[in-house]
Amino acid sequence: MRKIREPLKKLEQALVIISLTASLLLSACQSALPQTNQLDPPTNDIHKLLQVEIDGKVDRAELEAQYGATALMWQPEAGVAILAFDDSQKLQTQANENLEQNDNAISLPLYLLSRDIWSGSRDIWSGSRDIWSGSRDIWSGGRDIWSGGRDIWSGGVDEAYLTANGDNWQQIELFSAHAMTDDLGTGVMIALIDSGIDINHPLLASSLSDSGLWYDFVDRDAIPQEVGVDGSGYGHGTAMAGIMVQVAPQAKIMPLRVLNSNGQGDLDDLVRAVVWAVAHGADIINLSLGSDKNSGVIKGLIKFAAANGVYVVASAGNSGEEALTYPAALAKDKKDYAQYLLSVGSVDAEDIKSLFSAYGEGLELLAPGEDVYTSYPDSQLIHVSGTSASSAMTSAVLALGLAHRQSQAADVLIENAVDVSTLSGNAPYVGKLGKRIDASAYLEAILP
Repeated sequence: MRKIREPLKKLEQALVIISLTASLLLSACQSALPQTNQLDPPTNDIHKLLQVEIDGKVDRAELEAQYGATALMWQPEAGVAILAFDDSQKLQTQANENLEQNDNAISLPLYLLSRDIWSGSRDIWSGSRDIWSGSRDIWSGGRDIWSGGRDIWSGGVDEAYLTANGDNWQQIELFSAHAMTDDLGTGVMIALIDSGIDINHPLLASSLSDSGLWYDFVDRDAIPQEVGVDGSGYGHGTAMAGIMVQVAPQAKIMPLRVLNSNGQGDLDDLVRAVVWAVAHGADIINLSLGSDKNSGVIKGLIKFAAANGVYVVASAGNSGEEALTYPAALAKDKKDYAQYLLSVGSVDAEDIKSLFSAYGEGLELLAPGEDVYTSYPDSQLIHVSGTSASSAMTSAVLALGLAHRQSQAADVLIENAVDVSTLSGNAPYVGKLGKRIDASAYLEAILP
């Protein structure tokens, strides 16, 4: 029989270790930061992309010549190539119908934050701004998270931090899961493809990968730091990383920046980031971002990751409608990527679908996504809401099982999740709503 420890105490111990070691590890990270670019900048601006199905018999040079394009990704093992077109190259007639726009093709879903935990302001749904329709004012209120500029780290690990997510962790049985094993994500690498992170945040310092694995695909340098404090997407990646650290404190996070400060990014940067993550040892790729368009390029990336045994966890989107964003929407047809893609929506504290959470065929999992307490740049902590938070939480729970090198871990996670479709509040979504993750049941099924 396993020795079950008092769960909150164990979480507190893990966070105290993070706090005590953060300053030492942070100084080490800063001294080890790469000073030169690791990728050459593109010689031409990319304006269109195209996914082409290939096999091992296709010659790369011949295909590039045929289309008048450059192969941005070449993966015969996955049966896919992604071609890039610039203005100087002629777009062949046979390619036009499937060509995809590159510029600003990916975005953060609408997500929200409560600006002041102490005043009781929750402001979960401050209007119906839709990132997909062009509005980028996601944060709606600026950066004054703590009235008075409170620094949560000035006195060590604050008690509020240990308890603020207590209800969320009880809901997914995280405390019980932590009590089952000492390997809370040990040896697992999560690639966080997002807006970058605050690499100096004390909560995150001890959980970051070796700095040689970091990259900023927006600015083409090796330091994926959050930038643009006035941008509507500023802080998103830092917030997602903070959720992961709480759930799987021994996993490592590989920060890769593909989104600008307004939460938008180019499709070719997403291609480069996924290829980078796979090539540099990621076990999980978290995509709390996406597109409202059915993208063949994004589908090719999922096939590529799956062919290399890398899981992709994708947020469902925050439109509140029956319309999952991509790549989450691709989960309804897994013939090309087996068990490696997970789509995640959000539920409230009562396991009822969040008003903002998208739903639909192919939505596989749910996780708490309202008022999740997490990190924010400049050593601050905030509450965030959205399926982005649910995706980050799910990635980290998946990492708990992968620490034990369990094959088909995603299938095990789904099989041991909780069916909440019978709840009256979820009646309108039967058959279009996934199951809510249960970290304890998941690990119980995996551990010997």
